[in-house]
Amino acid sequence: MSERLYDLATIKDIGGNDPAFMKEMVEMFATITPDTLIDIKQAIQSENWQRVGSISHSLKANIISYGISGMKEIILQLESCGSNEHPRAFALDNLTLLEDVCSRAIEQMLEDYMLK
Repeated sequence: MSERLYDLATIKDIGGNDPAFMKEMVEMFATITPDTLIDIKQAIQSENWQRVGSISHSLKANIISYGISGMKEIILQLESCGSNEHPRAFALDNLTLLEDVCSRAIEQMLEDYMLK
């Protein structure tokens, strides 16, 4: 079994480890996160740094709560784009890494919770 790129301990605590709740939360993360990442990419491409920061801020709680491996610092860097303009390449590099890890984590979650 490959290394898990997520840790749902926080979500399990919130839901009392209820299987139906866990499946619902995994489905929600798997549905919302890709669209949110697209929104961040569009904001970066238009260099709307305030929007990059705002969307990243809204995604931050999920990245942390779902224990997405090593992505806390990346989402914080993207969030900081809202208060400090960053080179477009910097933001896109961070987003690419976040997209990759989130995509693989979602794939793992869907398999682990038999939603695929």
